[in-house]
Amino acid sequence: MQVERHLAAHDSNKNGARIGSGRNGTIRLLSTKPDLSDELFQAIQEEWVRISHDTIPGLIESMPCRIRAVIKAKGYATKY
Repeated sequence: MQVERHLAAHDSNKNGARIGSGRNGTIRLLSTKPDLSDELFQAIQEEWVRISHDTIPGLIESMPCRIRAVIKAKGYATKY
């Protein structure tokens, strides 16, 4: 149901990409688009529990850079 794929810098969120976490902190796209809000919530929950505990500190540390990038891009896609 899900296809793992490393995303290039500007691939994230283009064409409505649905993003989840893969093994070893990689990023993957969901192969199907959830129809209903309940399905979307379930898909998000499933991906959330797959995030490695070793990955979380790095994500937290990167938040200031991510926020600056979003502000600079005026809400559009960033390298993250």
